Amino acid sequence: MQEASVADLPDDPTDEQLEAWLELAELSTDEGFRANLRRQAAGWSTWSRATAGWQALNSEFVAAADAALRDGITPDHLAARPVAERYVTGAAALLGRPPDAALRRELLARFAEHDPRSERWWCLVAVLQGRPGSASAAASYRWLGTALQAHLDADG
Repeated sequence: MQEASVADLPDDPTDEQLEAWLELAELSTDEGFRANLRRQAAGWSTWSRATAGWQALNSEFVAAADAALRDGITPDHLAARPVAERYVTGAAALLGRPPDAALRRELLARFAEHDPRSERWWCLVAVLQGRPGSASAAASYRWLGTALQAHLDADG
């Protein structure tokens, strides 16, 4: 995770890369942001066994949330429930655990602690690495987190 999050400024940076570098530097000095990242990373080792699987699951759900947002489906709408349930099922499969109340509580807690600044961090890293910068998946993650809260009874 550290290697992926540390980006070097290219030898001949574009204006966009230079601006990204400066913004990353500013974010990295924000003690609140750094403390939040440390909290988020603390339990990552138990969840990171299937990194490619998590990337695929997250991509699937960002796409589902994007489609719902485009179609005007709110996270508390009944049509959002299968998306929330599928996320729990997918996470359970990746972790080799049942989709029980304990897992639901963990998922709800992970979405509750999401810091939108971390999404900005990764967008800036992508700019430095010369990959097309994406707008931000923050709205999609907020939609999914709210759908999980609306449709998942953490107790079962």
